[in-house]
Amino acid sequence: MEGFKYDGGYFDYTGLIYDGWGQGDLGLGVKKLSYYTYKKMTEVLEGSDWNNIQTVQESGDVYIYKFTKSSKPIYVAWWDYFTDATYSPGKTKQIVITGLQGNTVLITEVVPKYESWKDVTDYSTAFKTETKSITNGQITVTLGDSPVFTEVLP
Repeated sequence: MEGFKYDGGYFDYTGLIYDGWGQGDLGLGVKKLSYYTYKKMTEVLEGSDWNNIQTVQESGDVYIYKFTKSSKPIYVAWWDYFTDATYSPGKTKQIVITGLQGNTVLITEVVPKYESWKDVTDYSTAFKTETKSITNGQITVTLGDSPVFTEVLP
């Protein structure tokens, strides 16, 4: 929940849930979009082997990490577009993830597809998802403003 010193400083506004205090606050207990992002991240990555995270890429303003959960890979990828001099609003970046075994992947954007918490009426449908076929052990993923999870489906 928000709140630190209650003096209007930066940290008074950084929580995942509103605390009911201050200008622009939407009410005690109201969840922010970041709340749903954190919940999704926890659900997807909970139970991963935290001692065996692999760095796939950390260059070109793109970051890709491979987690293993129940012997299945989960890739977390994002584009640090704020540091990319070629970025403009709405622009995307293509990445390729290789070495995949299986037929299909589920790609899930980590930030809910809505502009506001008010629009999240059903958590189970709050995130943009896409199923893609694996071709020759690889897939192409489009990165935009939101990080993505890429999970190989059974």
